[in-house]
Amino acid sequence: MAASHGIGVTGAANASPALDHRFAAAHIGGLVPGGFTLASMWLRDSEGLSEENLGILREAAIALWQFKGPWGIGGDWNITPEVLASSKWLQVVKGHIVAPTAPTCNGSVYDFF
Repeated sequence: MAASHGIGVTGAANASPALDHRFAAAHIGGLVPGGFTLASMWLRDSEGLSEENLGILREAAIALWQFKGPWGIGGDWNITPEVLASSKWLQVVKGHIVAPTAPTCNGSVYDFF
């Protein structure tokens, strides 16, 4: 994430360093009152909602709880929006999905916000 000098960017610490390359988040102190958190997600491919991917989602939820205000996550989820919605993770983080209608990878929508 990049921001102008003086805006203030703070990273979210993952509880498990092993997940650092799978989920990253930063909070920008500007843009809106209280700031905005932007994150990137990369779930393990060909596993669906495996224990490992559910662990990454738990880690992401913990990181998001560190910050106040709105947030957005873009990523290569390696699951469809419908599968993510079925996990109930969106209710935990109070989020909703924004996804294209056209396939993003191998005939499926795996890349979305």
